[in-house]
Amino acid sequence: NAPVLLLSDTTLATNGSAISTGTIDGTTAGGQALTVNAGGGAVTLGDLGSHMRLGATEVTGTVRLAGAEYSADSLGFIGPVTLTQATTVSTSGGAISIAGDIQNAGTTPLALSLHAGPDGTRGDVDLVSGGTQSNPLGRLDVAAGDFTLTGTLWVTGYRIDAHGKVALS
Repeated sequence: NAPVLLLSDTTLATNGSAISTGTIDGTTAGGQALTVNAGGGAVTLGDLGSHMRLGATEVTGTVRLAGAEYSADSLGFIGPVTLTQATTVSTSGGAISIAGDIQNAGTTPLALSLHAGPDGTRGDVDLVSGGTQSNPLGRLDVAAGDFTLTGTLWVTGYRIDAHGKVALS
């Protein structure tokens, strides 16, 4: 299936009903912002910005990442996030925030890469918690300005490359 191409800033919103998308791309790099708000409902997302990076992107709801690549100027997930495969979240230098628990869809540890921009212009990465002792996430790979983890994150391996502060709780 061909991706949906955003021509301008776009909002997808419901009052608690589910939202499900395939691949969504911008038409110019960083030119189209995306806001998804399921009003407490579930959100299933295919790839975002995998062929053309989106602008600032914020997703609110119980999120299921059905794609492998999420690229925007900045990315915020407000609510719990479920990985269905190894996943890369990247920005052009903006922040990455996952303000909810991150879990695997099944019992296989799935890798998560969080890259908040290139060297010299990295944004911050903020996480709450994820994985469990009996079902950890796979390898966590972080490239950030500052990296903050406010809870417990269970992973099978990690690399944190932060040019600023690292705060682990």
